[in-house]
Amino acid sequence: MFCKSMTTLVVPAILLAGCNIHPLPEDFSKPDTTYQIVAKVRCEARDAIREIATGLLREYGSPAEKQLSAELLAGTVTYADAFTRRYSPDISLYFDRYAKSFIAYDFQLNMTEMDSHGFSLGLLNPFSNGTRSLGLGSSVDLSRQNNRSFRVTDEFAKLATEVNDLYCAPKARSGNLIYPIVGRIGLKETLETFVWLNEKGNLKAPSGTDVITMADTLEFSTTLKGNIDPKIELNPVTSGVTISSLGMTNSASRIHKHRLLFALSMPTLTEEKEKLRQKPKPQKMTPTAPARPRQQPATSAVSATEERAIKELDRQQYLRLNRGLERFLEDY
Repeated sequence: MFCKSMTTLVVPAILLAGCNIHPLPEDFSKPDTTYQIVAKVRCEARDAIREIATGLLREYGSPAEKQLSAELLAGTVTYADAFTRRYSPDISLYFDRYAKSFIAYDFQLNMTEMDSHGFSLGLLNPFSNGTRSLGLGSSVDLSRQNNRSFRVTDEFAKLATEVNDLYCAPKARSGNLIYPIVGRIGLKETLETFVWLNEKGNLKAPSGTDVITMADTLEFSTTLKGNIDPKIELNPVTSGVTISSLGMTNSASRIHKHRLLFALSMPTLTEEKEKLRQKPKPQKMTPTAPARPRQQPATSAVSATEERAIKELDRQQYLRLNRGLERFLEDY
């Protein structure tokens, strides 16, 4: 199966390389466009947040909350509906703590295509005591490169409740070893680690701040190469100058390098305390009668927690550049 997959990839790459002035991910991973790649990453994060939420209900909730967990998994209750309900104090503490947390993604997609085409001609002129030969040749080397970079941010609660299944229809079902960015990339483990390190692993904020953050950097590289080099050699049958050989060289390669940096940030302790102070008194939760939606205060275009997640992306980029500079200085 693996060899069949590689053959399916290699043959079109050889034939089509050089046809794209503007290299794109879908040149390699049709039909996964940049938009669909982002959708798969966001939907993987959405599913992870939902699984964490239902797990908390199942493990720590009241009987009614355990029943709600089962209904959410069965699809008889929507996550948007569940978000408006009142919960027991323990569950409410978890949900309130992470509802306003943010995940920020930094996508760096680098696509390079190179191809080389050559032509060679051999001429032969036999005479009585030897031969004279002349080789002629020409070649052209071509390359195209595209660096695509952008950022996306998501609030945990909105990601879990507002991103619908239609948007997530092309979501990744499993990992993709050949082109990892279009498959599942392990976001569930990262989000679970963030939550449980904060709850039970003594996760600390950087020195001089009470902002708790966590970041992962994933780097993927896929290189595909192929060549076709036909050649004909002829034996002269007449005197005079004749063609002795004729050849062509065609090689193509695609190098796609992707880096995905994602940072997680949650509200500060001060913000949590303020939210708890303003929170209305909880009401008893029942699985069939949702409470009235809470009145959400108006927020600015970019919340403080979202801004901190973005700043963590910048900090990680800075650290990465510093590590690269340190390696360069060590080598030279």
